[in-house]
Amino acid sequence: MEAEKTKKARKPRKQPKVHVEVVGSWQDRPAYERFQHWKPHIENMYHMLGYGDVTVEPSQEMIDEYNAIQANKEKGA
Repeated sequence: MEAEKTKKARKPRKQPKVHVEVVGSWQDRPAYERFQHWKPHIENMYHMLGYGDVTVEPSQEMIDEYNAIQANKEKGA
């Protein structure tokens, strides 16, 4: 009889330690910027659900808030 090879138990791989430094919180961004980021994803979701070509637009409140922030930045600069 041939000698059977015994399988050694594999050691779990160590996960590399990753350090991520977040400069600014996503929540600190104006709602309009967050909306612009998610807009294509939202439109794609509606398309996949069978609603056809759907265009989502930000609310006027979001636009006004963003414009006010931009105006304040220009005054400070």
